[in-house]
Amino acid sequence: MNLCEYAKRIWKLYLLGESTEDMQELFAALDGNISIIGTGKHEFYEELSAFAEALGMEKPEREAIEFKIQSISAKEQPVSSGVRLVFGEFHVVGTGKYTEAKVNMDTRYTMVFKRTEEKQERGEEWKLVHVHQSIPYIDQKEGEYYPKTLMDQVDEANHRAEYLEHLASTDQLTGLLNHSSFYEKSERLLAERGSGFCITIDLDDFKRINDSYGHQEGDKVLQKMGEILRCLSGASGFSTVGRIGGDEFAVFSAEPASGEEACAVAEEILRQAEEYAGSGRVFPGISIGISKVEDGERLKEAFRRADDMLYKVKRSGKHGYRFYG
Repeated sequence: MNLCEYAKRIWKLYLLGESTEDMQELFAALDGNISIIGTGKHEFYEELSAFAEALGMEKPEREAIEFKIQSISAKEQPVSSGVRLVFGEFHVVGTGKYTEAKVNMDTRYTMVFKRTEEKQERGEEWKLVHVHQSIPYIDQKEGEYYPKTLMDQVDEANHRAEYLEHLASTDQLTGLLNHSSFYEKSERLLAERGSGFCITIDLDDFKRINDSYGHQEGDKVLQKMGEILRCLSGASGFSTVGRIGGDEFAVFSAEPASGEEACAVAEEILRQAEEYAGSGRVFPGISIGISKVEDGERLKEAFRRADDMLYKVKRSGKHGYRFYG
């Protein structure tokens, strides 16, 4: 028997067979203890009865598609006098009979045929005892193996998720945290560190810049404010900085050991703003309020006090800072 042609016949019966006679011929070629490994999540069968049951469940879906074998190849490799290995590949296309469903499947396979000496003496045919089929990963690059490329896909998905999370938590104009993300991260930092200082910042008469110079110039001012605050927050991980409104910003820092250090941060913000404006660029004054978070206190309560200080600065001439207490 030509096992290569026999293998091709089995695949044709499996892929194209529709009649009861076709299925009977297919099952007659399979050993009762055949093991079948496919590409799908559940395609692992250890005996003919399990495979037959699965094939029956697939019948409605298979009948709804008209399959055609574009090409099929097979090569035989002797293993022993009673065992033969046949391997190859086939390309199948399919079109839905009632829908626009399309199939374009390139598959590689390995088949193991077995025949005992007694069966050989009686002139009985070979039985298929094992099948393994897989679909190649078409995007695999030269010199790569599949688990590596799979991990590349996982990394890409993780990076995409991180990017989307970043977009959802970031103010797109300044690159600072947005309102909700700022308070969420600050609450976590307070829980970890136990104390800290709240600083609220508001640009003085910012509307005049938009009205006099246009919103594009106003955006540059907001971006510069974000740059100043990012630089001051440092890289220690113990500060959060956010744009919490149109021209309103906030800082929560667990770093300063004293109120004097927190005030030094405010003074540096004012100094950098004055230096920038002194170079001939458009930049408004800045009002700043500061408050320490008391033991067991909610963060927003401390920020409320910092806001009170900020508005005292506004009422007393603007461009300055006040520290609560």
